[in-house]
Amino acid sequence: MRAEAKLRKLIVALAGACGLLASGAALAGSKSPPAAGNVDAAFRASYPLAARPARGAIAGIDLAKLVLPGLQLSARSDRAAADGGIVLSFAERSGAVRVLIHLAMFAEADAARQDIDAELHGVATVLVPALDPTLGETAWADDGGKGTAIVVAAQSNLAYSVSVLDTVPGLSAAAIASLVRAAMVSGAPAFPAATVRLPAAIDARKGGSVALAIPGGATYTLRADGGYIAQSAAGPVVHPFAPGAVTVHATVVDALGRVTVATAATRAQ
Repeated sequence: MRAEAKLRKLIVALAGACGLLASGAALAGSKSPPAAGNVDAAFRASYPLAARPARGAIAGIDLAKLVLPGLQLSARSDRAAADGGIVLSFAERSGAVRVLIHLAMFAEADAARQDIDAELHGVATVLVPALDPTLGETAWADDGGKGTAIVVAAQSNLAYSVSVLDTVPGLSAAAIASLVRAAMVSGAPAFPAATVRLPAAIDARKGGSVALAIPGGATYTLRADGGYIAQSAAGPVVHPFAPGAVTVHATVVDALGRVTVATAATRAQ
């Protein structure tokens, strides 16, 4: 979400720059486009920073409890909170996606609130405070606060949003957000400890083994920069595209939606 906000700010800055160039050739007295600072001021006027103080940390969210009547989990993307967090897609039997739930578990409440700020920058319609105060210490919703299609909220160190892409009988964004809140587990967040180990150097043609240490019950995905991951009878192997630097990333997620990304680097020769 932060990447999207940065892109938006870049577009605003470029638009402002183009306006300044054009105004150089315009007649004196012509109006310049709003500065990026004015855009940010307008955003803050719509979404003030004031929020109820955080009351205790969130240890995680029980992902197994996120079940939506009439829909099935059709896709899931796992990333570190700062890189987008967990995105759950729920679809009808036909495969049509109807609901997206985004979850980002941080260590600190301030980071969660910064995260929803970034997401709010990308919302096309202006939201208002949610009518249901239980949705989060900071919670914004569409439809006059009812949350028919959109809820963006933070509860302590967990940022989340719900988007209903098409009408689902009996399932508004606020109703789904209530399910998300009910699945939250109180306590200090303990992110899964994970390590990736690679040989100091690997064969550029044969590749090298990837050693993982992850906690029981956690799931993981692997990706590589400068190569690709394959499975062998002995476990995962990284195959380089060419001689040079190779980096392997392991994204590890536990049952409470806490994400850790472990990284190791080597050289192919």
